[in-house]
Amino acid sequence: LIAAVENGGMYRLTGDIELAQSLSLAQGTEFVLDLNGNGLSFDSGYVFSSEGNLTITGSGTVSGLGAIKSTGGTVIINGGTFNCSSRYQDGTYQHTLKAENSEVIINGGTFDATVNGQLTVTAFKIDGMEISLENNTVDGTVKGPQGYGMYMVPDVTDYTLNVSNNIFRNIDSHAVCVQGCGQGSAVTAAKDIRLTGNAFESWGTGGKDNCGSMKMPDGHLRMIKAVAGANPNTVVVLLCGSPVECPWADSVKAILYMGLPGQAGGEAAADLLYGRVNPSGKLAESWPYTYDDVPSSEIYGKTADALYQEGIYVGYRYYDKSGTRLRWPFGYGLSYTDFRCSDLKVSGGKVSVTVTNTGKYPGAEVVQLFIAPPAGGLHRPLRELKGFKKVFLNPSESKTVLFETDDRSFAVCVK
Repeated sequence: LIAAVENGGMYRLTGDIELAQSLSLAQGTEFVLDLNGNGLSFDSGYVFSSEGNLTITGSGTVSGLGAIKSTGGTVIINGGTFNCSSRYQDGTYQHTLKAENSEVIINGGTFDATVNGQLTVTAFKIDGMEISLENNTVDGTVKGPQGYGMYMVPDVTDYTLNVSNNIFRNIDSHAVCVQGCGQGSAVTAAKDIRLTGNAFESWGTGGKDNCGSMKMPDGHLRMIKAVAGANPNTVVVLLCGSPVECPWADSVKAILYMGLPGQAGGEAAADLLYGRVNPSGKLAESWPYTYDDVPSSEIYGKTADALYQEGIYVGYRYYDKSGTRLRWPFGYGLSYTDFRCSDLKVSGGKVSVTVTNTGKYPGAEVVQLFIAPPAGGLHRPLRELKGFKKVFLNPSESKTVLFETDDRSFAVCVK
């Protein structure tokens, strides 16, 4: 194996190998390793130290204090599991993949970084022109304020960064960090950044995991701040099952809220972003600025049973009554066109209004019907939703929307 690496060519593992030394690939040498379901390990340093063009394919494992160190050439990974058990050595840590001035292309594989004692490690450290990570699982048990699941350090300007459709698992702290992202310096240097479709399985599983908070992970916030600081035309696509705090909202050009769209969500998001479909949804929940604005924040998740003490003041009913300022109210939503409501008529139990598409694009508008209690009556919310209808309109087209109410629409339950 050592001779094959030195001479170049292709090598297929036929069994597990424990190395006595790191495998060194010289500049200009091309080497392809087929793991073939086997393991390759070196417990004293990097398994590969490469200045040439290294390709790894097939299933199997590459395990060491560090897996791959590249100081030039190309690293192409088409499969395999790469393990790093880093320790502080020679003034630095080892990494699952450390590449300087290299082109790194990862088409498949699982990357794992573990912690010895209190030390934290980085799963990736990449310096170079081309950084690409797509359709992978990055699994790292990292802890502490400096623990990165994926840590990229571009040392040049005009580089390309593509991190798309990956799963980041068991990453407790900084899931993805580009060095300097706190100030935006590294991101500003990039000529092309694509950060789309990534999932973070250690956060956002719902239920008890996020009780007491509506905050996004710190890594997400830093990433949005850095990219928005570098490009004023940043659009954030939010995939979450409930409202989250969005302190960055005023610094981005637009926000597309997808909820939890499922398997085909990526294609749907692309259609909406590129204008093939006009977004016409409305928020089904009120979005407060912070979790402290939520009426149940002081009790929810702090008792064995969930206590619903808001009474009739759930959701928008509470925010209306209390006058609490919201990031976005219940029923809010924009589209690529504009609408006007006119000619409101109330006759008996019937309510009608004319909706006109005054913009340039076909789209849909949701008309919402609220009622308000009479002054001096029972203690009630300021308004209550009693109906809603969506109408699809071409530019300059108008339609009349009709609601019919009955006694139940105005009924209240009194003990």
